[in-house]
Amino acid sequence: LNFDTPAAKYEALLSEVNQFMTMHGLPHELRGRIRTYLEYRHSGHGMTHENRRDPTGSGPRPLDPALIDDGYILSQLSPRLRRDFKLHTAQGLIRSNPLLNGLLIRSSIAPAIADVLEPAIFLCDERAVGEGEPPRAMAFIRHGAFKMQRRMTDVASLENGSYFGEIPFLFDNVPLQPFGAIAVSPVAHVDTLAGEKFRAIAVLYREVVPVMKLVSEQRLEALNL
Repeated sequence: LNFDTPAAKYEALLSEVNQFMTMHGLPHELRGRIRTYLEYRHSGHGMTHENRRDPTGSGPRPLDPALIDDGYILSQLSPRLRRDFKLHTAQGLIRSNPLLNGLLIRSSIAPAIADVLEPAIFLCDERAVGEGEPPRAMAFIRHGAFKMQRRMTDVASLENGSYFGEIPFLFDNVPLQPFGAIAVSPVAHVDTLAGEKFRAIAVLYREVVPVMKLVSEQRLEALNL
């Protein structure tokens, strides 16, 4: 099999998409719609359900979930499929993330947040947020780990389900990022919420900032910061 051909590239994409859908626990109806869309988009390659088989009979090698590029896969989908995927995954993210789960008091907030979350990947020792820099986005850790620093000193370890970068968006008297965040796992996946998009949501839903601010304050107190 020539891996430079369009058909081979589509096979590789489909294998990664299947593992991506399994990793995120997408419902069968949404999986079927994604496969149908990709088949149509790549129909010129002659790939159908009948001929999409591994000639070795062994099936594709599973990928490390940390190596699956969510952003690239989402770029291959239609806007509606991207929105439906984001809504499905954001519901789990919002339930599991302490900074966000208080927002479930209104069912309309989750779709609004889901629509503007963007995936990002950081490699080990890569700085996601620099202390003292202007705030650009807050981040919610999906897979991986980060260390939070202040004045070059480690002050906290952040893992799956945690968050960083939120303080300047919630506290009027903190204009710059007071902490840095550096990836410490080989690969770390986060969902980012850009500042301008967060502010737009906060205008529509007045309870967002007070709820998130309370959680952020509680964590700062627990860390003696």
